[in-house]
Amino acid sequence: KFARCPNPTIPFFAGHYNLIMGTSAPSLHCVSATSILASWSAVPDSELYSVVVHDGTNKYVDWPTKTLRTTPADATVGSDTSVKVEGLKPGVAYKAQVARQDGGAW
Repeated sequence: KFARCPNPTIPFFAGHYNLIMGTSAPSLHCVSATSILASWSAVPDSELYSVVVHDGTNKYVDWPTKTLRTTPADATVGSDTSVKVEGLKPGVAYKAQVARQDGGAW
């Protein structure tokens, strides 16, 4: 399922799917033609969250810069239940996965 962002002159799409077992899928909201806000419900005992954005290949959200990285080692994770992702390309379909860390394990 994909949702079209509100600016009809810049076709940008966002979709979502879930990686955290037992929770609802994360929501993706179009903030602008080149950014989305991913949000989800808190999961008990979660220490950190990682967000993977898929546009044909997996990319990893670096929380401090709000940009995508090509490897998880280059992306800093966060503890909030939402993150804004910037620098996306209009017209590309995006999906997001959220993973949680509990007891030091993903």
